Amino acid sequence: MSEKSSRAAANLQNPPWTAAAPDANAPAAGSPEPGEAGAPSPRANAPVGPGPLASPARASRTGDLLLDVPLTVAVEIGRVSLPIRQVMALEPGLVVELDRLASDPADVYANGKKIAQGEVVVVGDTLGIRITHLITAERLPI
Repeated sequence: MSEKSSRAAANLQNPPWTAAAPDANAPAAGSPEPGEAGAPSPRANAPVGPGPLASPARASRTGDLLLDVPLTVAVEIGRVSLPIRQVMALEPGLVVELDRLASDPADVYANGKKIAQGEVVVVGDTLGIRITHLITAERLPI
């Protein structure tokens, strides 16, 4: 195995982003105590403002990339819990009563997270949803 391929194999086994970060509060071995000569100033561990990697232009490009990521959107009009015996007895023409009234709003989910509520509407020959209420970020379930 060449030196280059052995380094590549070592990076695959221990990629740099998986290395444990040193404890920021723990003093380095052999380092002077705070206040001693040669000790770092108290500002040495102070947070630093955004650098070039966090620039608004870069964030905008990253955000633009995320806007094209597909999400699965589903609309739920109700639920019901049935024992296996009743599920096995389902057949065409059988009506299953759900836990909501016909006037209740349907829930809209994006990748399993509830994001809105709305009314079911008919659009031509298909069903649609008219959004009536958006769930704000503060009220999104974690």
